[in-house]
Amino acid sequence: MKKYSLLLVALLFLFSCGSDGSDGDDGKQDLTIFPGIGITNVSIGDTGQDVFDNCGSVADSYISFGSGYTHFLSYLKDGLTFYLETYDSEDLDLTKPVTRIQIDSPSTARTESNIGVGSSKSDVIAAYGDPISSGIFGDEYDGMTIDYDDADLVESIEIQ
Repeated sequence: MKKYSLLLVALLFLFSCGSDGSDGDDGKQDLTIFPGIGITNVSIGDTGQDVFDNCGSVADSYISFGSGYTHFLSYLKDGLTFYLETYDSEDLDLTKPVTRIQIDSPSTARTESNIGVGSSKSDVIAAYGDPISSGIFGDEYDGMTIDYDDADLVESIEIQ
Protein backbone atom coordinates (compact mmCIF):
# COMPACT_ATOMS: atom_id res chain seq x y z
CA MET A 1 0.00 0.00 0.00
CA LYS A 2 2.88 2.37 0.83
CA LYS A 3 4.33 1.81 -2.66
CA TYR A 4 1.01 2.80 -4.29
CA SER A 5 0.75 5.91 -2.09
CA LEU A 6 4.23 7.01 -3.17
CA LEU A 7 3.34 6.36 -6.80
CA LEU A 8 0.18 8.45 -6.44
CA VAL A 9 2.11 11.33 -4.84
CA ALA A 10 4.74 11.18 -7.60
CA LEU A 11 2.08 11.27 -10.32
CA LEU A 12 0.31 14.21 -8.69
CA PHE A 13 3.61 16.08 -8.51
CA LEU A 14 4.40 15.40 -12.18
CA PHE A 15 1.13 16.84 -13.39
CA SER A 16 0.95 19.83 -11.05
CA CYS A 17 1.97 22.73 -13.35
CA GLY A 18 0.19 22.51 -16.66
CA SER A 19 -2.61 20.17 -15.75
CA ASP A 20 -6.16 20.82 -14.77
CA GLY A 21 -7.24 17.21 -15.23
CA SER A 22 -9.92 18.09 -17.77
CA ASP A 23 -8.25 17.99 -21.14
CA GLY A 24 -7.84 14.29 -21.69
CA ASP A 25 -5.02 13.27 -24.01
CA ASP A 26 -1.74 14.78 -22.86
CA GLY A 27 -2.55 15.99 -19.34
CA LYS A 28 -1.47 19.55 -20.13
CA GLN A 29 -3.59 22.59 -19.55
CA ASP A 30 -3.91 25.00 -22.45
CA LEU A 31 -1.79 27.90 -21.24
CA THR A 32 -1.99 31.28 -22.90
CA ILE A 33 1.11 33.44 -23.31
CA PHE A 34 0.53 37.14 -22.65
CA PRO A 35 3.60 39.08 -23.91
CA GLY A 36 4.93 41.45 -21.26
CA ILE A 37 2.50 40.02 -18.68
CA GLY A 38 3.05 36.28 -18.18
CA ILE A 39 1.16 33.07 -18.82
CA THR A 40 -2.28 31.92 -17.71
CA ASN A 41 -1.32 31.03 -14.13
CA VAL A 42 1.84 33.12 -13.42
CA SER A 43 2.59 36.78 -14.17
CA ILE A 44 5.80 38.77 -14.25
CA GLY A 45 6.07 40.25 -10.74
CA ASP A 46 4.48 37.25 -9.00
CA THR A 47 6.73 35.76 -6.32
CA GLY A 48 8.57 32.46 -6.36
CA GLN A 49 6.01 31.29 -3.81
CA ASP A 50 3.23 32.12 -6.29
CA VAL A 51 5.01 29.91 -8.84
CA PHE A 52 5.20 27.08 -6.31
CA ASP A 53 1.53 27.55 -5.41
CA ASN A 54 0.45 27.39 -9.07
CA CYS A 55 2.93 24.90 -10.49
CA GLY A 56 4.21 22.82 -7.60
CA SER A 57 7.62 22.95 -5.99
CA VAL A 58 10.85 22.04 -7.76
CA ALA A 59 14.47 22.23 -6.75
CA ASP A 60 15.80 25.63 -7.69
CA SER A 61 18.89 26.28 -9.73
CA TYR A 62 20.90 29.45 -10.02
CA ILE A 63 23.57 31.16 -12.03
CA SER A 64 26.00 33.65 -10.55
CA PHE A 65 27.52 36.75 -12.08
CA GLY A 66 29.87 38.53 -9.70
CA SER A 67 28.11 38.76 -6.37
CA GLY A 68 24.58 38.36 -7.79
CA TYR A 69 22.63 35.12 -8.02
CA THR A 70 19.77 34.59 -10.45
CA HIS A 71 17.59 31.72 -9.25
CA PHE A 72 15.28 29.93 -11.65
CA LEU A 73 12.56 27.35 -11.25
CA SER A 74 12.48 24.86 -14.13
CA TYR A 75 9.47 22.70 -14.95
CA LEU A 76 11.15 20.69 -17.71
CA LYS A 77 8.20 18.40 -18.43
CA ASP A 78 6.08 21.51 -19.06
CA GLY A 79 8.74 23.48 -20.94
CA LEU A 80 8.52 26.38 -18.45
CA THR A 81 11.29 28.20 -16.59
CA PHE A 82 10.64 31.08 -14.19
CA TYR A 83 13.56 33.44 -13.44
CA LEU A 84 13.54 35.34 -10.15
CA GLU A 85 15.00 38.76 -9.45
CA THR A 86 18.78 38.68 -8.93
CA TYR A 87 19.99 39.01 -5.34
CA ASP A 88 23.12 38.36 -3.30
CA SER A 89 22.55 34.86 -1.91
CA GLU A 90 22.70 31.33 -3.24
CA ASP A 91 19.79 30.46 -0.91
CA LEU A 92 16.39 30.48 -2.59
CA ASP A 93 14.16 33.38 -1.49
CA LEU A 94 10.57 32.69 -2.57
CA THR A 95 9.56 36.30 -1.86
CA LYS A 96 11.59 37.47 -4.89
CA PRO A 97 9.53 38.35 -7.96
CA VAL A 98 9.52 36.60 -11.32
CA THR A 99 11.38 38.80 -13.83
CA ARG A 100 11.03 36.62 -16.92
CA ILE A 101 9.41 33.41 -18.08
CA GLN A 102 10.88 31.12 -20.73
CA ILE A 103 8.68 28.77 -22.73
CA ASP A 104 10.39 25.83 -24.51
CA SER A 105 9.45 22.43 -25.87
CA PRO A 106 7.35 20.49 -24.87
CA SER A 107 5.13 23.42 -23.88
CA THR A 108 1.88 23.76 -25.81
CA ALA A 109 1.33 27.35 -24.58
CA ARG A 110 0.23 29.78 -27.31
CA THR A 111 -0.25 33.51 -27.57
CA GLU A 112 -3.70 34.88 -28.37
CA SER A 113 -2.40 35.07 -31.97
CA ASN A 114 -1.74 31.28 -31.82
CA ILE A 115 2.07 31.57 -31.72
CA GLY A 116 3.99 29.02 -29.66
CA VAL A 117 6.92 26.63 -29.78
CA GLY A 118 6.97 25.10 -33.26
CA SER A 119 5.30 28.05 -35.03
CA SER A 120 7.04 29.24 -38.18
CA LYS A 121 8.89 32.54 -38.40
CA SER A 122 6.52 33.60 -41.19
CA ASP A 123 3.54 32.96 -38.86
CA VAL A 124 5.19 35.11 -36.17
CA ILE A 125 5.78 37.95 -38.64
CA ALA A 126 2.19 37.65 -39.91
CA ALA A 127 0.91 37.87 -36.33
CA TYR A 128 3.28 40.50 -34.89
CA GLY A 129 5.01 42.21 -37.82
CA ASP A 130 8.73 42.73 -38.05
CA PRO A 131 10.63 42.52 -34.77
CA ILE A 132 11.76 45.64 -32.90
CA SER A 133 15.29 44.23 -33.07
CA SER A 134 17.06 40.98 -33.90
CA GLY A 135 20.20 39.55 -32.35
CA ILE A 136 21.89 36.46 -31.04
CA PHE A 137 19.17 36.04 -28.40
CA GLY A 138 16.35 36.12 -30.95
CA ASP A 139 13.81 38.54 -32.34
CA GLU A 140 12.52 41.08 -29.85
CA TYR A 141 8.87 42.06 -29.86
CA ASP A 142 6.94 44.14 -27.35
CA GLY A 143 7.06 42.07 -24.14
CA MET A 144 8.69 38.95 -25.58
CA THR A 145 11.75 37.61 -27.36
CA ILE A 146 11.40 34.73 -29.80
CA ASP A 147 14.27 32.42 -30.70
CA TYR A 148 14.20 30.17 -33.77
CA ASP A 149 15.86 26.89 -34.65
CA ASP A 150 17.75 26.27 -37.91
CA ALA A 151 14.46 25.55 -39.71
CA ASP A 152 13.03 28.97 -38.66
CA LEU A 153 10.57 27.39 -36.24
CA VAL A 154 10.03 28.92 -32.79
CA GLU A 155 12.37 27.19 -30.37
CA SER A 156 11.65 29.36 -27.32
CA ILE A 157 9.65 32.39 -26.21
CA GLU A 158 10.84 34.56 -23.36
CA ILE A 159 8.37 36.88 -21.69
CA GLN A 160 9.86 39.90 -19.98
